[in-house]
Amino acid sequence: NYKIHYYHTKEIEKPKVLVFYLHGLYSCGGVYAYFGNKVVQQLDDICVYAIDFLNFGKSVGDYRGYI
Repeated sequence: NYKIHYYHTKEIEKPKVLVFYLHGLYSCGGVYAYFGNKVVQQLDDICVYAIDFLNFGKSVGDYRGYI
């Protein structure tokens, strides 16, 4: 049983835009958390999510850094 961690900005019931950041190798979703918060401050009705893949960031996994 694996748990995937993700970061998100403010939650809106019916956002007009959803943005999902998928990180590259040797990175994590936390890198995009700051940027997502800045985007939300500038635009209304938008939610930003950044996902930590399995074995990366705060997500669980047996082999850190491997996809």
